Parts: sequence; C-alpha cells; structure tokens
Amino acid sequence: MTTKFIGTKELRQNLFSISKEVGAGKAQYIVMNKNKPMFTMSPFKEDEVMLVPSKRLKRAIKDAEEEYAGGRLHAYTTVDDFLKSLR
Repeated sequence: MTTKFIGTKELRQNLFSISKEVGAGKAQYIVMNKNKPMFTMSPFKEDEVMLVPSKRLKRAIKDAEEEYAGGRLHAYTTVDDFLKSLR
C-alpha cells in the first residue's frame, strides 16, 4: 500500500475516486491544508474495531424478531417513520 499526500481542494474534487482507492486497500492518504497535515485516510480494518450496538438498538432488534416470529409485521413508509417509532 502506498502513502500519498493530498491537499483539501484535491480531496474535495476527487473524494469518490479517492475513497474507492482507500477502501480497496491500494493507498492511504495524508490530507494537507497549507502544508500542514490535518488527518489521514486509511482502509478500515474490521479486526481492529469492534462496533457495539446501543442497548436501544439491541432491544429494537429483539422486539422485531419476536414480532416477526409471532406473525406481527410492521411496514414503515419512510426512514423517518421508523426512527420516530424508536423514540
């Protein structure tokens, strides 16, 4: 994997192609602003990070599984409707 330096302007202009390159593990980028490093973009390694769902999300998933098993299905027309139901 190669390390490349890139300015913020070039990053904005080419974000899609840069993110695909990083996601494929071909390169990592050090993003510069006025010749000072701001941050890096590097491939995500699933074994390095453990994502832990919140208690609310775990409960919503469990409730949904129980409702599905009991034949009770809910249809949400929009994402907003679903998110409102979690509040």
